[in-house]
Amino acid sequence: MPLRPWRVAAVAVLIASTPLTASSTTRPAALPPGLPSARGSAAPPSPHQRRPHYTQYCTGTGPNAFLGGAGAGAAAGNSSGILSGGANQACGLNDAIGAGYDNAIYPNGGPDYDSFIGAGENNSIYSSGFGGTYGAFVGAGSSNAVTAWYAAIVAGTNNTIGNAGATGFIGGGDGNTVNAEYAFVGAGQNNQALGTAGFVGAGSQNKALGQNAAVVSGTANLALGPYSFVGAGQSNQAGLVFFGATTNSAFVGAGASNLAYGNDSFVGSGSGNHAVSDYSFIGAGLNNKTGLTAFVGGGSQNNASGQNSFVGGGYNGISSGAGAFVGGGGMAFFQAGSNVSNTAAGTDAFVGAGDGNVAGTAQSNVIGGVNNRIISSTTGGSTGAVDAAIGGGYENTIQATAAGGAAYGVIAGGRANAVTGRGAAIGGGFENSAAGSYSTVPGGLGNSATGSASFAAGARAGAKHNGTFVWSDDAGSAALNSTAAYQFLARASGGFYLFSNAAATAGVKLAPGSGAWASLSDRNMKTAIVPLDDAAILAKVAALPVSSWSYTSEPGVRHAGPMAQDFYAAFGVGEDDRHITSIDEDGVALAAIKGLYERSNREIVRTRREQEVLDMQQASIQRRLAVLAAKVDFTEKMAALVQHGHRIRTRPVRRSDML
Repeated sequence: MPLRPWRVAAVAVLIASTPLTASSTTRPAALPPGLPSARGSAAPPSPHQRRPHYTQYCTGTGPNAFLGGAGAGAAAGNSSGILSGGANQACGLNDAIGAGYDNAIYPNGGPDYDSFIGAGENNSIYSSGFGGTYGAFVGAGSSNAVTAWYAAIVAGTNNTIGNAGATGFIGGGDGNTVNAEYAFVGAGQNNQALGTAGFVGAGSQNKALGQNAAVVSGTANLALGPYSFVGAGQSNQAGLVFFGATTNSAFVGAGASNLAYGNDSFVGSGSGNHAVSDYSFIGAGLNNKTGLTAFVGGGSQNNASGQNSFVGGGYNGISSGAGAFVGGGGMAFFQAGSNVSNTAAGTDAFVGAGDGNVAGTAQSNVIGGVNNRIISSTTGGSTGAVDAAIGGGYENTIQATAAGGAAYGVIAGGRANAVTGRGAAIGGGFENSAAGSYSTVPGGLGNSATGSASFAAGARAGAKHNGTFVWSDDAGSAALNSTAAYQFLARASGGFYLFSNAAATAGVKLAPGSGAWASLSDRNMKTAIVPLDDAAILAKVAALPVSSWSYTSEPGVRHAGPMAQDFYAAFGVGEDDRHITSIDEDGVALAAIKGLYERSNREIVRTRREQEVLDMQQASIQRRLAVLAAKVDFTEKMAALVQHGHRIRTRPVRRSDML
């Protein structure tokens, strides 16, 4: 009946527990407290250069030993045992072999005892002269070798635990190697755990070389520094040895050809990612790189080279300034085959997304868009357009033309806009410029705010002087430019409308082509209408002082008119006694004209009546003069007759003759 595994184990335990008797092979008085310092200096045996099949290391049967099986076997150690198989050799104290063929436990320059081989072929446990081998274990498999104490190989082929691999473990696989204390290889092929407490779970050609380093699986992964980790993937490396120094606690989760060189650096996954500086992080993606304490979340070809910098994802983002941030973007250029990158080069600079954007000065911000740039007149971002911001758009630029110029500048969006003035702002539009300090262009087309604290809006408005406000419509191709400082210019070929209430029903307008303001005077918009006493208004106007004067703010320029205090006292109209509105002046003037007209009419009527009387009197006088003339003529004729001797009879004069 074949032996079952549990029976093999039971026999081995029984043999190992048999009381010792006098023998030439004895157990040491005490176990070594630790590995000798020389153990780690010897290389493990090559998994492909095993001992030849059936080399005789001991013969016969020792005291209290058990030799089972068939053919050329030996249980020479005291209380050793071979349960079954052929050509197996248990040469040391309490050594045991359960079954298999050509397995051997033997001393080789040092003591050997308390070891066990369960089964398999050509498996070996032997000392190599560095403190002995005891308590070792090979479960099964072929051509496995243990040369360190308390080490174990469960199964597999050509696996090796070297003399420095005390308490090491190999679970199975082929060609795996452990050669450091507490190191572990679970399975796979040609894996190596060569650092103290190193771990390789599975896979092939993986290496855990650093202390407490680990590779879980994959192919050709390397955990080089202390506490470094590679989860899976291919050709990844965590940790670095540089001029004898190593980096600690690096991490690669998975992927291919990823490198985590810095202390506490991290690469989650992806391919060709390099976290080469301390405390740097790459989440995933392709061919990304990081600097000291920098972060790349994912994407491809990103480089967070500045200390404490950040690239979230996207394509070809470069965060080279200390504390700089690139969120993502770059895909449009990637699809077009362009290598132009989003770049945050200034200290604490920010690029959110988009393509080809540059935040090249300290604390500058580009939120998105394409080919937007914030750059300085000097390198390094220490002077010039610091603390500037572009929201989005296309080919907008904030650039200092001198030290300190364009600092705090803002472009919200639009295309081909340019800010070169300190604290200047452009809201949007096309080909606008704000060169004056603290100047503003809210948007529009081709506007220019050159003067300090100037404002230009609309189309082709030019605020060329300090403190000017220019608004121009797009009715023509000619520019509207200021001509002096502190002007307010506006061109609206469709007319001006100024409203003074929320409903836009009260105000004034300047009609297209007109030169005078029209005030609202609609009866439907008026209330509390009271007729005026025109004669009284005329009298007050006659009594109102009217002077020639100059404004204190306008010396040398003369004006004529009443004082607001006198006008308000006389007529009681208007908002206060410091201002006179044109509509009130016009109303008072019209009322006075009406009063003058009424008085003139009365004078005309009286004059006409007097004229009629005079005309009647004149007619009466004319009649009397005619009668008198007739009488004179008669008298002269009578006198002539008398003179010539004629006799004239007379009669008494009647009253009718005198009329």
